[in-house]
Amino acid sequence: MILNPGVRVVGLKPEILLAMLIIDGVYRDLKLPCFIKSVVDGNHSGGEFHTSSHYSGTSFDVVIPAAIEFASAATTPDELLAKIKLHLGTEYFTSMNASASHIHISYMPQQP
Repeated sequence: MILNPGVRVVGLKPEILLAMLIIDGVYRDLKLPCFIKSVVDGNHSGGEFHTSSHYSGTSFDVVIPAAIEFASAATTPDELLAKIKLHLGTEYFTSMNASASHIHISYMPQQP
């Protein structure tokens, strides 16, 4: 796992660290590089009010590798997202952005 330049992790929640480690394992199994794009840094939904879950340390974004790397991994971005969802379970929300450049992961625990 590699943090992109400028990525800030201060205030990162343990549940997100666990998700990062799990996702790194998924990427390693597929022989893909795992780059963390954003944690508590950057501009996210919520804008100037900083209401995004990124700012509370409960979300992060991981880069979807370039198409050339997918060719050698014999998988697609959709299959990568499905594998991540399978490995993380139901307490995490995952989504791919419209340009398929990254996957957003948030910790959203179920209430008992």
